[in-house]
Amino acid sequence: MHTNTLRTAIGALAAVALALPTAASAHPGIYSVDALLAKAPEVQTITVDATAGMFKPSAGATAVAFDAPTWAVQAALEADPAIGVDSNGNSNVLVVSPSAGQYVLTFQGATKNTINVPTVVPVDVTLTGAGDSVTAMESTPGGGAAIVYPAPTGTLAVQTQYTIANDGYAIGIREGNGVAIDGMLNLKLNPGTYRTPETRTQWIQEPTSQTGLQPHATCQGIPALASATNVDAWQATPSDPFYNYIPFQSAAAGLGDSPAKWIPVVKSVTSVLPGAPVGGIDLSTLTTKAQLASACSAIGGTFRPSDIISVIGGNAITDAETAAKAPLNAQVATLTAQVASLTSAKATTEAALATANAALTEAQAKVLALTRRSVEVTLASAKFTRGIGTMMVTGTAGAKVTVSVMLTKAQAASIGLKSTTFATTTRTFDKQGASLITIAPSKAVAKAYAKQQPNLKVIVTVTSGTTKDTVRATLVH
Repeated sequence: MHTNTLRTAIGALAAVALALPTAASAHPGIYSVDALLAKAPEVQTITVDATAGMFKPSAGATAVAFDAPTWAVQAALEADPAIGVDSNGNSNVLVVSPSAGQYVLTFQGATKNTINVPTVVPVDVTLTGAGDSVTAMESTPGGGAAIVYPAPTGTLAVQTQYTIANDGYAIGIREGNGVAIDGMLNLKLNPGTYRTPETRTQWIQEPTSQTGLQPHATCQGIPALASATNVDAWQATPSDPFYNYIPFQSAAAGLGDSPAKWIPVVKSVTSVLPGAPVGGIDLSTLTTKAQLASACSAIGGTFRPSDIISVIGGNAITDAETAAKAPLNAQVATLTAQVASLTSAKATTEAALATANAALTEAQAKVLALTRRSVEVTLASAKFTRGIGTMMVTGTAGAKVTVSVMLTKAQAASIGLKSTTFATTTRTFDKQGASLITIAPSKAVAKAYAKQQPNLKVIVTVTSGTTKDTVRATLVH
C-alpha cells in the first residue's frame, strides 16, 4: 500500500472515531471504507450433480443434503478440523451459491493469506439421480504475486470494511452470513419528513433504510419473528429502532444492545408456534451455534449466524498495518543493498512508516476513549427472592464496579442489623464494558432477614469510578 493510500485509510478511521455518537438517542452510524489487502483469498467451487441424497463438502466435513442451503454447507465445512474457525470463533470459509448445485468457497479468517489452500475433496455419501456426482476445483489460487513497487495496486485486492457505532460502542463488520436484507437500519437515508407521518413499525419497513448488516444471529422464515411490530417490540423507546430483525442468540453483539430486551420477545412470540417448547424458546439457555440452529429448525426456520464481527481498531487496523509494513520492510531490505544514491529514498520510506504508525496509534487511542461511559444497571427482576437479585451492569471496559443493596436505618433495626448495607459485591467489566451480576446477602444477614415476614423496599446502588446509578427493588421471602 502506498503511503498516501495508508494516510487516506488512517484519516478515514480517525474521522469515524470523531463522528461516533455519544448519546443513546442517536441512531447508529454506519460507515464503510475500501481497504487494500496484501493477499488474494483462495476461492474454490463445489459442483453437485444429483437430484437426491447426501454428500460431504470435504473429507472431514459432516454430511448435508444434495441441495443444502449455503449456511448448512458452511457449518459442515467448519466441522472439518482442516478448515474450522479462527481464534475468534469466525468461520475460516464463506460459502455462497450463485446457482443450483454450485457452492463457491472463499477462504478467510485464519486461512485468508494462505498460498494455494489444498482443494477440498468432497465425498458422495448417498447421491442419486442426474450425474450422481460431486466435484471440486480451484477457481482462484490463494496468496497472489509478490508486490512490486512503485505500483503495488496491481497485486492488492480491495475489500469493503464497515464500521458501526452506537452509544459509545464501535465494531467492525463484513458480510459473512450471506443475508443481503433485513439487517441494521440506516434511518439517516430516509426522507427527512418520515418521522411525522409514519409509525415506528413503518420506519422499520422504509425501503431506503434497509441494509444487510447483521451483528446478531437470526432465525429466518418465521413470519412472527419478521413482523415489524414484533421487531419493534424489543427496541426500547424513545430511541429509534436500530434493527430490522429480532436477534436469535443469548449474548450481546457489543453495540450497547441488551439480550434482556429481546429474549422475552422471542420467548413470547414462539410460545404459540408448533415445534417450540412449552412457554416458547428461551434463548438464555442456548449458548452454542448448534443449539440455536436446532431450536430454529424445530419451528420451521433457517438459522443464520451473524456477519463477521471484529473490534474496531483491531482486525481492520491489523490488516492495514500488515498490508503496509510487509511490502515496505521488504523494499527497505532491498534498498539497503543498493548503491549509496538510494539511501535517501530508504530514509524517506522509513519516516513515512513511522508517521503511519503514529497516526494509527492516535486513531486507536481515540476509539478507546469513546468506550468510556457512565455506569448503568438493568434488573432482571425488581423482586429479590430471599434477598438474591440478578442484574446487567454496563460501564467502562476493564473498570471495577461495586453493587450494594441498601436499607434504611429503620429497616436495618427492624431485622436486627447494625449496618444499613444488606449486601454488596465488586466485579470487573469485561472487554465489552458489561457484567452480569448476581448479588446475595451474607449467611448472617440472610438468617436475620429470614426471620422477618414483611417485604422490604430497598435501593440498589451501582458505583464505578466517579459514576453511579441507582434503582429500586423489593426484598421478598
